Amino acid sequence: MARVSILFFEDEEKGYQVKWLVPESNEKEIEPVYLTLFEKGSFKQFEPSLSETFGYVLEGKVTIKLGKRLYTAKQGEAIYFHASDEHQICNEEDEPATLILVATDSYL
Repeated sequence: MARVSILFFEDEEKGYQVKWLVPESNEKEIEPVYLTLFEKGSFKQFEPSLSETFGYVLEGKVTIKLGKRLYTAKQGEAIYFHASDEHQICNEEDEPATLILVATDSYL
């Protein structure tokens, strides 16, 4: 088993940091990331796709905007959705939120 280094990207304006848990995952069928949403931060908005997304909230609370619907998940809860509508994960709280996010079709 090879040891891997973790790559990350931070967008201070939108208020998030994403760490790729498997650096070459964009070449694979699934892409696992560690996502931190700073207070009032939001991850980028995605167009509809064939992707499926799973997330597990490690800390805080997140809001998932899926089309015109809103869902929330807090620490210890999981989310799963087909990305058939525009979608975005946001933190509407005054404290950071972290989650493990796994998406198919490598679109993160």
